[in-house]
Amino acid sequence: MLLSTLIKEYLFRISDGGGAYKYLVSFNSRSIAFYLLQAVASELINHLNSHNQTLATVEAVEIACTKVLKSSSAYFSDMWRNGNSEVEQTLMRSLALGQVLELDVISQTAINQLIRKEIVIKIDQGYQLAIKLFARWIINNQC
Repeated sequence: MLLSTLIKEYLFRISDGGGAYKYLVSFNSRSIAFYLLQAVASELINHLNSHNQTLATVEAVEIACTKVLKSSSAYFSDMWRNGNSEVEQTLMRSLALGQVLELDVISQTAINQLIRKEIVIKIDQGYQLAIKLFARWIINNQC
């Protein structure tokens, strides 16, 4: 069964009161997050089952995320390359590194494209990548 909606209490219990979800992704992105949620949930459940546990710790989520970073490398690579200009990639790299963006006309157009693609979201302080796990992949592979 594939996950199609987020019901935190149904998936598994997380020992830190749910903060591990924020650690994984920002669920403002409607379409691209579900594949990764499914992948991390699968790895997490496999990890919990192999240790005969039902409570997911932040450490268990980290293990699952690390496995997904490796197993879904082609997915992240495609998200990075597919239809993204050099300007868009530069903006994604900057956001992954936590840099504040100073946008000119060209980069404002690029950031709007990334928002439309649901790769970036607007927040009070500016912009951020919609999926924090993607930010980790960028740091590991594109910086």
